[in-house]
Amino acid sequence: MRDTRDDRSFDSRFDAVFQPGFDETAGDLPVFESDDVAIGDGPRDPAVVPGSRRLRLIDRFVIALWVIGALMIVLGVAASSVTTGYYGGSLIEFTPDFFMISVLSLSSQWLVPVGLVTLVGTVFLLAVRWERRP
Repeated sequence: MRDTRDDRSFDSRFDAVFQPGFDETAGDLPVFESDDVAIGDGPRDPAVVPGSRRLRLIDRFVIALWVIGALMIVLGVAASSVTTGYYGGSLIEFTPDFFMISVLSLSSQWLVPVGLVTLVGTVFLLAVRWERRP
């Protein structure tokens, strides 16, 4: 069908008939007996039953997202309580680095909602996987 000497001139976006080096005498493409082989999965082992591998609903990625979401919520609540104590205290008390407390107070407002969205998002991810399971 096409000359394999120069693959750089072959553009896979177009039909091989319109490619340089096309050879009409090469014959037709082979016809596959199974759709799976034609798709490119390759021949299957007859001993392996299709669908025997179950889709895991909870994988390491989901567990990592749960841990990150829970840590964000805990850190957000802790940072909010610490910075509220500094802002609510009297002026006589010693206040450590004001910039760090400002950053903590501003970031604590976002850690809790983002952590909650992460946890809710993983629940939706599990719901989608639940619908796809065999």
